[in-house]
Amino acid sequence: MEKFQKEIDLVFFTNNGEIDQLTGAMAPERFDQIVKRDLAISERNQSNLSMFSITLDLKKFLTPMAGADSASIISAIEAELVKIAFSLKGIFRESDCICRVSQFGFWIFVVSKSQSESTQAIERASNLLPEYCNIAISHRRIGEKQLAWYAKIDLIHF
Repeated sequence: MEKFQKEIDLVFFTNNGEIDQLTGAMAPERFDQIVKRDLAISERNQSNLSMFSITLDLKKFLTPMAGADSASIISAIEAELVKIAFSLKGIFRESDCICRVSQFGFWIFVVSKSQSESTQAIERASNLLPEYCNIAISHRRIGEKQLAWYAKIDLIHF
């Protein structure tokens, strides 16, 4: 990856507080507000909350581009992130929140009736996303605080 570090550092990653400027996914600030609100609601309703982590595995994605110029590499990464964001919108429900939480990854916040619904969603995502996407899930335990849950998700995402 050091070989592509210059290009990786130049991949566009900024938001206006509401949406990510490259992919149109939700910005982390707005995402956190929604998660906080739904955590409080889930405590009352005992609903299941899950967080999906989707990351672009740069090692797998960039290997075929070994001889490409910097501009092509940056453009390909950015185009792929946009494509992944659109794919995620097709895989998950409109009520699920999709956030570009890191330069090369997304979190998807899902409220469901059961953990099996989330398991079905991860199976759909695995079948529909490219093989160079890493997919993981973290289910929130009842009573678990937002920061503790985020720490678990960070471990699987980063």
